[in-house]
Amino acid sequence: MASAIKGGGNNCWRSVGETSSIRTKAELDAINSTGTPYRRIYWKAKYRRLNGEATAFNTLRIIERYSPKVWVIENPQTSQLWKYYKDVCGFEGYKNLAHYHAYDIENFTKKPTVFYSNIPLSLKTSREKPQLFFKKSEADLVGGKDISRSYNVRSRIPLELIKDILEQILRSEFTT
Repeated sequence: MASAIKGGGNNCWRSVGETSSIRTKAELDAINSTGTPYRRIYWKAKYRRLNGEATAFNTLRIIERYSPKVWVIENPQTSQLWKYYKDVCGFEGYKNLAHYHAYDIENFTKKPTVFYSNIPLSLKTSREKPQLFFKKSEADLVGGKDISRSYNVRSRIPLELIKDILEQILRSEFTT
């Protein structure tokens, strides 16, 4: 969603229904010429896409190489990663949806996230709208400076969610 473009897709991908294709430099330049306040630089968008694709591809190579009994991959629900794994790599698993605030409503937004795995997980979701503003914890302040919007803080996962996933894995037939 961070690089979403009106009309479908993002900086790198054009989406039409269930189909996605890579945008060309000319397409991105045409979008930039419409007066959008968000200038998209083609080489940066391409670099991020290629870096993300290489990370996704190599994650699959690790899984194939080591054949773990259970594997879990985390990414936002709206990520293009799930289409890439299925349509490009032919790699399928269970899309286990979780809402972060269902595990810790005090410190997390809804943040719909998929934990893609080779086993089904029953993770908590919520229809409830989370509060829009959260109390700043001492962990969000470093030297009096608010770091709550930093990548590491935004990327954290509720501890109770991690525990729930691990407990379900340990109880599953795949690890006995």
